[in-house]
Amino acid sequence: MLRRTGLKLCSAIIGFAVALDVGAGTPPDATGSLVWKRDQVDAHIASWPLPRVLEVISSATGWQIYVEPDPASTVTAEFQDVKPREALQRLLGGLNFAVLPQSNGPEKLFVYRHSVSDATQLVQVTARSVPPGKTRAPIANELIVTLKSGSKDRVDALSKRLHATVAGRLETVHAYRLRFENERAARAARGALEGDGDVASIENNFSIVAPGILEPLSMSSGPAPSLNPNVSPAADRVVIGLLDTAVQNQVTAFKDFVQPEVSLFDGYQPPADQITHGTAMAETILDGVARALQDYGDAGAKIAVSILPIDIYGGSDSTSTFDLARGLYEAL
Repeated sequence: MLRRTGLKLCSAIIGFAVALDVGAGTPPDATGSLVWKRDQVDAHIASWPLPRVLEVISSATGWQIYVEPDPASTVTAEFQDVKPREALQRLLGGLNFAVLPQSNGPEKLFVYRHSVSDATQLVQVTARSVPPGKTRAPIANELIVTLKSGSKDRVDALSKRLHATVAGRLETVHAYRLRFENERAARAARGALEGDGDVASIENNFSIVAPGILEPLSMSSGPAPSLNPNVSPAADRVVIGLLDTAVQNQVTAFKDFVQPEVSLFDGYQPPADQITHGTAMAETILDGVARALQDYGDAGAKIAVSILPIDIYGGSDSTSTFDLARGLYEAL
């Protein structure tokens, strides 16, 4: 049963981007380094081939990168603590580029001289470009513990016995996020819990790095078609759950289609000087709906669809699988 009367949630929850780690990316040699973090880039490189630079960026960001073939192009750059957009401008020199969000996959970066249609070569990421520690690992000092229904051992008593802190709760399914002093304490607690008859399951909690900050640029496809909301109470509505970073409803072109946001982090306000990944994804989803209507000859038709944004990151650079589950519960 839905918790929001009169609404149907799409069977497929669209738009959650399980972000690839946006961490340091540096090819293992001594001739320089390119370190690409979520909101900061350092470069100390001399005469790197352009494909090599793009390979490192793709590895660090998860972007699919398409480039106009130019075997003679090289990159020399020296800077620190630069925002990603400025870093792209410095690294790509006189080349044009566009970063575009996708509703069903990673963002795409196109690098070209005159026309985006010339960016036809996909940059392949080789093993040498993948930075150490790229594989996601469990949060070492945390466990997700699910208790059996009707168990005599309550989570507060359990956490006290295990010297843990209850960092998150999903009471309806009796699931709890337990945080321990260190990894050793978590391992000892797992051993103790495995023999506890009141415990239904013990799982690791994994960190999920936030998607990168986006600055989508307009392409040659022209302005997005318009959408008209159907606000009739009798409308058979479709609701798209968007689990992502915060959606800036005041800046999106489709604000009439965005419901009030559900946030796991009360009081968080997204930055006003840059577009969030959630905002870009909301616009991309609705732009796709508008273009589909246009293709079917129904441009301008009123449509009973809306997006329910669920912010599972807040102001943090990462979330966790436990908070992803909390977000899914809020969506339903």
